[in-house]
Parts: sequence; C-alpha cells; structure tokens
Amino acid sequence: EAVVLKLMHDPGRTANIALVYYLSGFCGYIIAAEGLRVGSTIFSGFVPPNVEDAFAVGSVLPLKLLPIGFVVHNIELEPGHGSKVCRSAGSSATILKKVDSRVLLKLRSG
Repeated sequence: EAVVLKLMHDPGRTANIALVYYLSGFCGYIIAAEGLRVGSTIFSGFVPPNVEDAFAVGSVLPLKLLPIGFVVHNIELEPGHGSKVCRSAGSSATILKKVDSRVLLKLRSG
C-alpha cells in the first residue's frame, strides 16, 4: 500500500510521474496514471481485503486479477522484466480475454 505525495513533470518523458510513499517506509517514483491525485492510496502487487480498493487509479496488479474490459497502462511482457508497452502519455490497452495464465490485450494500434 502506498500514498501519492507529489505529482510532477519529468522532462525526459511525455507522461507525468508520481512520488509515492509505501507503508514499508520506501519512497519511489511511478508513472502517474490519468486521474491519479496527491493523497490517493494505491496498491502494488496484492489485492487488499476490500477488493474495490484494488482497482484504484494507479494501482499495480497482475493482469490475471483484473476484469475483462479493464483499461491498463505501463505493461510488463514478462514478470520482473520492467514495463515495455503503453508507457507514454495517453497510451493504454484493454483486457479482451483471459486464458489460463495468459491475457489478451487490445492495443490502440489494433
């Protein structure tokens, strides 16, 4: 669980970044999703007891936990290898289908 402390523009990116404070005591930067606000609570990697909180703007969750039709950004192609897809401002993908441990995404390019 983390709280957004500050939103800022990074001159090397088209997307804004957010400074977040994790309850474990760690501070770090993430790419800010559209609609993320200072003071917002986000979740990273796990589903909280109140499931609706997990789908807050800016939360980081495995694709297999998200419902079909959900819009996502900043996507890793392989877990732990860093995001590769939909990292720039305004880019996103929609979850179309889930089969076993794989998820089919529709990108804006089709």
